[in-house]
Amino acid sequence: MVTAGQAGDEVQCPACRTRLTVPRLGGLAALERAPEEPSPRRQWTVGHGWGFAGLIVAAAALSAALGLRPWVVGTPLVGDAEIRAAVAASDIATVHRAYRDMARSGVYRPPLPEEARSQRLARSAEAFSWLLWTLAAGGVAVAAIAFGLAAAARQRVVDEG
Repeated sequence: MVTAGQAGDEVQCPACRTRLTVPRLGGLAALERAPEEPSPRRQWTVGHGWGFAGLIVAAAALSAALGLRPWVVGTPLVGDAEIRAAVAASDIATVHRAYRDMARSGVYRPPLPEEARSQRLARSAEAFSWLLWTLAAGGVAVAAIAFGLAAAARQRVVDEG
């Protein structure tokens, strides 16, 4: 198929590679029109499937990792408001004695059973969170490679066609 802009030139046939002379503009009008070629539809390839699967894995892992964030950060067993309320409810001598005992003993103490359980849970959640972040990164990498290969295959078909 040739256009009016190619009138009088030579073109190469894409199928057999022979050089053909295009008639001049007056001669082009006498030729019958070639049927319109349908525009090529984009095909869903295996590369697109792998890319889509990689994106699904990445999204699921990312949302799960973000969902674990409160477990990793953790919440204190006793909040500031509870401590202030306990101090306000006690007499000054009890508060002073508790402060003096705390100052002598320091902050190094073994965790309470509930604190130890909370710490183990936070460590496990953090390890699992890192695994999910790695899985999300792997999903993104698979998607990028798969979509890149699918685009390269399409470009190769266009160049050869």
